[in-house]
Amino acid sequence: MQDEVFLKSTAKGGFRFNKEVADVFDDMISRSVPMYPEITRLCARFAASAALEGTRVYDLGCSTASTLLEVNKYLKGKDVGLVGCDPSEDMLAKAKDKVAAYKNFTLKQENAQEADLENASVVIMNFTLQFIPRAERPMILKKIAQALPVGGVFVFSEKIATDLPEKLDGLVLDLYDEYKQFNGYADSEIANKRKALENVLIPDSHAWHQRALAEAGFAGSAIIANWLNFSCMMAWK
Repeated sequence: MQDEVFLKSTAKGGFRFNKEVADVFDDMISRSVPMYPEITRLCARFAASAALEGTRVYDLGCSTASTLLEVNKYLKGKDVGLVGCDPSEDMLAKAKDKVAAYKNFTLKQENAQEADLENASVVIMNFTLQFIPRAERPMILKKIAQALPVGGVFVFSEKIATDLPEKLDGLVLDLYDEYKQFNGYADSEIANKRKALENVLIPDSHAWHQRALAEAGFAGSAIIANWLNFSCMMAWK
């Protein structure tokens, strides 16, 4: 189903992962996030490679389970459980339909703060941390680091605060708007969605992520894909 959620005006801070968004989410994110299919594939390849036999891969903020389904493609017979956690009942309803044919999937209605990362060897968070209150993000990163064994991997993607001078940062925003226009969004839809996401999606910089990951207890981190203000990153124990 095509995303037309923001054809109508929405109040500031009005973005919600409700049924209206869940019904079109796969189309919305593929048209709104640069390189989304490739980011999903990269996350899946790293996750499947790092996943240990008899352990679990967790996706915190799994939405409709697209990333976990991609991980499953690359496991090549490994005995690995795939656990998707999301606070949105509407998102999980879509995810359940998509994973119904697989026996190694578990879906839980819970947020990243609540998730119990038992027997984890890989944790994924794709465009999820940016929606969590800033004060709670370091605690979540620390929880993930503590749950992973040596060699465990945390793969995640985020919209990034560029830390560029105002004029250059403005150009980045203009180029991103052009990307969405190229994918069929009208100027009014772009403006309405930006207004709805205000004070809901709050990005951090690469420098913040690097520092926060080190403080959480990860041995190292790296950017594995980047398009202007969108990044896929990885941290390891």
